[in-house]
Amino acid sequence: MAAESGEDLTQAVNQAFHLVEPQAAGLMDHMDELMLGRMMQEVLTVLMADNLNEQLEYLNFEVGSHLGYGVATSMYGSLFAAVRDCVRDLAGDAWTAETESAWGQRIRSLAEIIENAANARAES
Repeated sequence: MAAESGEDLTQAVNQAFHLVEPQAAGLMDHMDELMLGRMMQEVLTVLMADNLNEQLEYLNFEVGSHLGYGVATSMYGSLFAAVRDCVRDLAGDAWTAETESAWGQRIRSLAEIIENAANARAES
């Protein structure tokens, strides 16, 4: 739905994300537009992946590296929710209860994977 619009979600998502997680703005202030765009591309890839198991290695790596920057695991859920909200706005009437449910399930699944990755890092 959102892809059909051709709109770059990066700025809108970051604005929505920083409203919910203001401390994230400080963590991201060193990033230029190219880096922010690449991050959004990776976030969308994970959110839209057919099989999250294929993303585990990538997610474990990213969680580990971001913990070192001071990123809290809760910020991931907030970021994913900001993406969902921006896509919902773009989709308009095409957004259905089924779409909402699918996004919610995906965000919960990713939050669990990320929390598990962070816990595994803390234990090692």
